[in-house]
Amino acid sequence: MKEEIKQLILYRIERAKEAIVEAELLFSEGHIRTSVNRLYYACFYAASAILLAKG
Repeated sequence: MKEEIKQLILYRIERAKEAIVEAELLFSEGHIRTSVNRLYYACFYAASAILLAKG
């Protein structure tokens, strides 16, 4: 696997983690819909990392 693909996978995983943290913060402040949006993007980033890893 090319190094640039590995870096992109790591980036997407990191973005997924960040989106989860953001969702937790938003949820704790009562921003439910925006929290769900961040969770959606966390799933998107994680799924795209998996697909990149699978080729």
